[in-house]
Parts: sequence; structure tokens; C-alpha cells
Amino acid sequence: MIGIFSIFYWAVGDYLLGNESNMTILEAGTASFGSFVTLFLQPNSFFNASALKLSAQIEGFIGVFSVSLFVYTLTRSVHR
Repeated sequence: MIGIFSIFYWAVGDYLLGNESNMTILEAGTASFGSFVTLFLQPNSFFNASALKLSAQIEGFIGVFSVSLFVYTLTRSVHR
């Protein structure tokens, strides 16, 4: 999931933000990882475009849901 969104941020970020972004794929991966685990609570300069803000919020929701599902599954398997 992080890889898909980092490629999206890298490809679409340059298109939406123009030449001011110049983001590498590693920086896009860092932004995607931060959105997935919702470490970026405040929008940084990369998430200026509303499409990128929306995709970061969607990725954050998927990340929180995935982590909570993982914790639930792990505690159920340990409990048995």
C-alpha cells in the first residue's frame, strides 16, 4: 500500500505542484509512510494540492484500519 501511494505521490505531485516539487521517489516514500501511519498530522509543503491532501487522508484511514485489524488478529491468535 505504501509503495502504491508513494508512486502516486511521486508521479502526480510533480504534475500538480509543477517544478516546485522536484520530489525523489525516496522522499515520496517517506511522505507515504508518514501518511500511512498518520505521523503527518499537519500538512507539509508537499500536500498543498487538494488531491494530494485527499489521498493522504485516504491512506491514513487505510493505515489505521490495517493496523487495528492486525492488532485484533494478533490478539485473537495469542488468546487461543
